[in-house]
Amino acid sequence: MKRHAKTIKPDKTDCFAYHPDKCIALTKKNCDGCRFYKTSAEVKADREKAMAKIRTLDIETQERIARAYFGGGKDGSL
Repeated sequence: MKRHAKTIKPDKTDCFAYHPDKCIALTKKNCDGCRFYKTSAEVKADREKAMAKIRTLDIETQERIARAYFGGGKDGSL
């Protein structure tokens, strides 16, 4: 799979986890060299890809994942 080169703003204020006074992904805000940098669009695409993968799994596995990570259950909610 070919990955596209990221266009990173020098100040990284376009990161999904960036807030002026803190980072919501890490306990300490340190944007320099952060390996978790992603734009909101990249996070959305990653989540959509993960959900597509989950939907390909057998129903029992989907239900286990729903209960463990999404608070869902047998009603099919993920």
